[in-house]
Amino acid sequence: MNSTKTTDKSEPRDIRRKLGLNQQQFWSKIGVTQSGGSRYESGQRRHGCHRILEE
Repeated sequence: MNSTKTTDKSEPRDIRRKLGLNQQQFWSKIGVTQSGGSRYESGQRRHGCHRILEE
């Protein structure tokens, strides 16, 4: 079974990597902690950062 997920939006992890930033650098630019950004990237969307990214 293929575990690849398909979305219409760019994934924050992909954007961050293309910019050459680590999690701390990337997420702090939009006012999210590194741990919150890490949870978002791993699919544990307990943090409100998804609202920030959609704006």
